[in-house]
Parts: sequence; structure tokens; C-alpha cells
Amino acid sequence: MRYRLPLLLIVCALSTNAWAQRELRIVPPTGATFAPGQRFDIRIEANELKESPRQFSIEVNGRDETREIFETQEFKTFEPPLPIGRGAKPRPGLNGGVTRRNWAFDKPGKYEITTSLIQSDGTKLTAKS
Repeated sequence: MRYRLPLLLIVCALSTNAWAQRELRIVPPTGATFAPGQRFDIRIEANELKESPRQFSIEVNGRDETREIFETQEFKTFEPPLPIGRGAKPRPGLNGGVTRRNWAFDKPGKYEITTSLIQSDGTKLTAKS
């Protein structure tokens, strides 16, 4: 009975680390619809990275389009903003992203955009739109 509280505190402390997951997102989101020639922004963003990533890529319908879309842009990282509110703790790691403005598909059709990010420890994050 007297060990329940310390055991509960240990389980709670360990579970908070399990919730903190690195995530990769891509904008525009899944299901976005554009007219041929319509301009839009493409953004790849990630949070809670340990260090700057080694490499990122973007594929359109399975074809690597990283150079065509992002040219020489790099994935930039930055410290997450400080939380507002009492008792709020800062998020661990780095946030980051890369944006390409005013991009367009020339032909009508369905496009699947897949992006990958290889982290400094070799793990790979993937997102689809």
C-alpha cells in the first residue's frame, strides 16, 4: 500500500516522455484541391528534433522533386517558443521547417506528395499529403 504512490509517480513521469514524439508535417494537407496553374505554398515542418536533420526530400507521385521545388533552400531549425502560463514547461528539442512559396502544378490530376526527413541519429520521419 505504501509503495503505490511512488510507483504511480514513476509511471506518470515515464509516460510523459512517451507522449513526446517527433512529428513531420506537410502543407498543403491531404485532400487539398488546386486548379491547374494555381499558386500555393509547400511547407515541411517538424518538431522536437534532437539536432538539425541530415537530409530532407520531397516526392511528387513517387518522383524526387526536392531540387525542383526547394532549389538550394535548407531545412532550418530553431528553439521552440517559450510556453505561456503558469507551470508550463518548454518543449524539448528543436523545431524546424522549409517553405517554398508560389509553386503550382501545371497539369490537372491527382498528386501525392511525400516528404522524408533523415535525422542526425539516422531515424527517418515521413509524411504524406
